[in-house]
Parts: sequence; C-alpha cells; structure tokens
Amino acid sequence: MRVPAAKLRQLRRFATAFEDARRRRVNESDTVMFLVKFLEEVLGYDSLAGQISKELAIRDRYCDIALKPDGEVRVLVEAKAASVVRLRDKHIEQAGNYAARAGIPWAVLTNGMEWRLYHLTFAEGEGIAHELAFSLDLSDDLARNPADVWAKLSLLAPRAITAGSLDDYWTTRKLTRPGAVVRALFTYDVLARIRQELNIGTTARLELQDVFDALRDVVSKDALMEAGELRLPRPAPRRTTRGARVAATARGERAARARGASSGAAEPATVRPHGSQSPTVGQEIVRSYKGRDVRVTVIEGGFEYERQSYPSLTAVARAVTGAASISGPGFFRLTARRPRSRPRAQQSDAQDS
Repeated sequence: MRVPAAKLRQLRRFATAFEDARRRRVNESDTVMFLVKFLEEVLGYDSLAGQISKELAIRDRYCDIALKPDGEVRVLVEAKAASVVRLRDKHIEQAGNYAARAGIPWAVLTNGMEWRLYHLTFAEGEGIAHELAFSLDLSDDLARNPADVWAKLSLLAPRAITAGSLDDYWTTRKLTRPGAVVRALFTYDVLARIRQELNIGTTARLELQDVFDALRDVVSKDALMEAGELRLPRPAPRRTTRGARVAATARGERAARARGASSGAAEPATVRPHGSQSPTVGQEIVRSYKGRDVRVTVIEGGFEYERQSYPSLTAVARAVTGAASISGPGFFRLTARRPRSRPRAQQSDAQDS
C-alpha cells in the first residue's frame, strides 16, 4: 500500500510529538488528548459528529476512548501515559473487561508510540480471550516500513471499519497463521504433490513418509507447536470423484454408440488394462510398480493420477518413474505384444519340409 505524501508527513509529525511527550513524561490524561487529535487528523474521525467518545461509561466502568464511525461503538481504545515505555499484555485486560461488558470484539492498547490491536472473544465459562492482531512502533517502524505502518493504522479509519476491513483482516490473519499453513502443508494432497515433484528426474522413489519427515524437519519449531500434533495423512474418500467417473463412463459409452451408429460400425467392446486397445473414459488402469499399485483413471481429454490431471499416459509414467524417456502405454502394458520370431534354423527346416 502506497502512503500518500500528506499522510506520511502527518505520521512523522505525530511520531515526533509522541517522542517528545515521552521525554517530558506526559501523563495519561494529556496522552488521551494527543490521541484524539491523532485520530481526527490522521485517521479522519469527526468528534463533532460523535465519532469519538472519551470516558465512555460501560456499566460501572469508564473506557478512555470509544470509536464510533457509524454511531455505534466499534473499537475501544485503552490509553496509557506516553511515559510508559513498553506496553504489556496485562494492560489490555482492562480494555478486555470493558469490551466483554459491551460485547465489542476490538480493542486498541496504545501510548501514542506503540500501537496494539487485539481481537477479543468471549466464551461462556472460559472468560475473555484476547489475540494480538497487529503491533507497531510509530517511530521505529515508520522509519523502516512506512507502508506497513499505514496499512495497519488505516484499518482503524472510519471508512475501513464500516466497510468490514477489520473483520477481513482478521480472517486473513487466521488463515495465514504459521499453524494453519503447517496444517495445510501436511495434508495428503499437498504431500503427494510434493512427492511427485521431488521424484521427477530421479530413479529413487520417495514414499509419502519420506516427504512428511523432510517437511517436518524444515518447518520452524514454533510453527509446529502452533499446529499441534501431526500425523501422516491418508487419502480422503473420493465418493464425489467416483460419481463423476461413473458419469464420465456413461458419457463415453453414449459417445461411442453414437460414433458406431453414425459410421455403421459395431459398438466397441469394453477395453481392459494390459490389452492392445485404447482405454475408455471412466476406466481405471492399475499397474504394480515397486511394491505399490499405480492407479490411473481415464477422463475426458486425459488421465487422472493422485488427483492430478495429465494429458497423456506418458506424462503419468514420467511422474511415477521420474524417467524422461518412457512410453506411457508401454509402462502400463497397454501395447500389444509382438509374437516371437522363430529362429532361422527352424524356419529353414519348416521350408524344407
């Protein structure tokens, strides 16, 4: 996200102001005043229109700042004095309690320099759970990556909140967490695809367990801990795919009958593997290779192997064996065997007799 030049100047001005407030050990009350000005000038809130409330009463407690872009409280802001050098997670507990009382899922913890956005969930009997959505340092991060700073802070702008950008951001964060990514990597389909890629161009054949172990070794320990217990997956049931095969077989048979009727030829017989005829749509070809069955399904326009589509049997054979030059029909034994020629001596005897 590109930062508008005017917005970048505003961010730098406030970063300098909050640094100065820290040096002067400004108290919490004055820090709140600075924050309101920041919300108005940088993020575009209109206090006169009621988009910001200070000391919002929530039952018998008071929250420092409440953001109300559409008239309803959407985000609570817990302010700490600019003199507080480092924020702690325990500081969010107060805002979390406020949010729980009001049923608000978003809370910001800030001292002006450091900003933390939390997503709050409330479960019966489990209390309040707060998860960090983002954190930034207005001074240090602005110098290193101003685009990232603005991308995060702009999520708190009135238009972004009313458009649901905060919820979209949180959904994306959950989907791309290390644990979620690791769990996706260790699914059967992904492991099978990685094994297929690694087996190309080599005579060694990796098993799924080999890929599982190698991938686990390269993934960070923190990501593995977040993902939880991992086990070697098994192929998922393919009921839908089998139904699709039946439908494809029916279409192929109808097409064959139509071709036979139009040409006056007899309807072709069902082709079996290891024969000399071409396989039909929906047929499964099985080839035993290195102690395992290689199962390929004939589909319209090609072949399916381990849920991947291939244009030809040769392409499948290359994926299975890793050999660059190999005949697919030959590998699956679909070519007719030529009769052995008799030795010349036997041929001569036969001619003499």
